[in-house]
Amino acid sequence: MNNICIDSRTVKKNDIFIAIKGEKFHASEFIPEVLKKEPQCIVCNNDELTQKILQNLFIPSSTKIILVDDTTKYLQQIAKEHLKKWQDDNHVAFAISGSNGKTTTKEMLFHILNSLFPNKINATKANNNNHIGVPLTILDTHEDHIFSIIELGSNHPGEMQLLMDIVQPHFGTTTNIGATHLEFFDTLENVFIEETKIYESISKSSQKSKCFFLNQNDEYLKKLPQEKWCHVLGENPLFKNLSAPKVTGEHNLWNLCVACEIAYYFYPQYEKEIIHAALNFSPTKNRSEWMQVENTAIFLDAYNANPSSMKAAIEGFLSTAEENEKILLVLGDMYELGTHTEECHQEITKFLNQKNIQECRFIGTFSDFYQRNYLGKSLTFSDSESYKNQFLLELKKFDRVFIKGSRGVKLEKLLF
Repeated sequence: MNNICIDSRTVKKNDIFIAIKGEKFHASEFIPEVLKKEPQCIVCNNDELTQKILQNLFIPSSTKIILVDDTTKYLQQIAKEHLKKWQDDNHVAFAISGSNGKTTTKEMLFHILNSLFPNKINATKANNNNHIGVPLTILDTHEDHIFSIIELGSNHPGEMQLLMDIVQPHFGTTTNIGATHLEFFDTLENVFIEETKIYESISKSSQKSKCFFLNQNDEYLKKLPQEKWCHVLGENPLFKNLSAPKVTGEHNLWNLCVACEIAYYFYPQYEKEIIHAALNFSPTKNRSEWMQVENTAIFLDAYNANPSSMKAAIEGFLSTAEENEKILLVLGDMYELGTHTEECHQEITKFLNQKNIQECRFIGTFSDFYQRNYLGKSLTFSDSESYKNQFLLELKKFDRVFIKGSRGVKLEKLLF
């Protein structure tokens, strides 16, 4: 299959360009620029704007123009057909959803499998896990791949079902259920219903070979019936007490255990190699990542945040601290909590007080919610940029620094 892209800037000769129409943009506007790059095909919406653009252009015979009712649905449909054909050739597509840890688990599983089968594993890039990113991940899967790890994300009710209709998984897992996107889901029960669409989809699959990897340690996921096609996680003694030197926190060690069990389920003959790869996993991309700035150890987890992931990350960070070390916690806003925003931030404040955290910096629009009942020493800042200079000046006063917040706060800017 020719390379498919939706970004006009990355189009190369003989590519297929799909001009997605979004809420705030219409990629048909870029057709004149794309034509200069000699694509094999341009797929665009059959609407008034596109027709107006096309009628003023010379279309070379080497480029085919396909008009469709909805380019997003077209992208999703060809991805669905591509994945079905690819899986029919005895390849494995593995779906991952969940409130916390799905991207980390995906990265860990990719690391392990890619060490076993270099260049034969496909996985979602970054967190491109929505109605556009999932089809692109699928279309990036080619004949040489034997395993594709597809991360699925949802922040509105109904989005996961759309992804299920595209992926139709035979294998998958839901990492856990937590207080994410409550602005749109309102309750944890609604989050549970949304995130476990993978379980529901696998249950309906007619495939004889299928498996849902069940986390019964989660108070919501343990409600799911343990059917014969379920594999209960955490019971394999090979991986129960796994400890990797660069993986911090019980929650991340659990994610690593899950990745190992999934890899072992499919490739049990590589037991030793799976363990060896797991022990050498090193977090990157601002996700539970350690770095050293002169004499200060910094734990950067600025990729995302919600109450459960914040608590787990703080617990993991504190477990690494030596007695009498001076520590600083830099906490950014937690987004998409809706009417629960103040309550959730103050829940973290209560946790900080219980842990006797002496000094914090709170960053963002909701920093006052953190600070209001905090018993230690603290300062608040409106954003990362307003704190950066002071942060770099006061860094040397601390032995260890913890940094975590939602993606939009961009706390990594404190360092880069």
